[in-house]
Amino acid sequence: MNSEEKHKIRLNYVSLKENIGLQGNLLLDHLFETNVITNDDRDRILSEKVRVDQVERLLKVVQSKPGGSLERFCECLDKCDYDFLAKKIRETEVDQDLLKQGKNCNTTICITLKKN
Repeated sequence: MNSEEKHKIRLNYVSLKENIGLQGNLLLDHLFETNVITNDDRDRILSEKVRVDQVERLLKVVQSKPGGSLERFCECLDKCDYDFLAKKIRETEVDQDLLKQGKNCNTTICITLKKN
């Protein structure tokens, strides 16, 4: 993924972790079918015992893939009744200036401290 795609995942990280369930492995099957993840990736994801850890591993794997993986990830979310998450990712706007500076667009806060 390119940095903008990775940032879209980051800006939606909590929603993705809270809402994705991997029971039945349908999402993983679709991701494998569309070459977003490999069999080894799938095994590593499923080796995690807790759902939240599985989703966290999945998001790390997806972010490590080449460009275009984000849209295929969203298409798989659509197929697995997570269309609301896919829509949220697609509609996420990334501040290009902050992205160029390497800052998290969602949490950049400037604080000025006064000297006493």
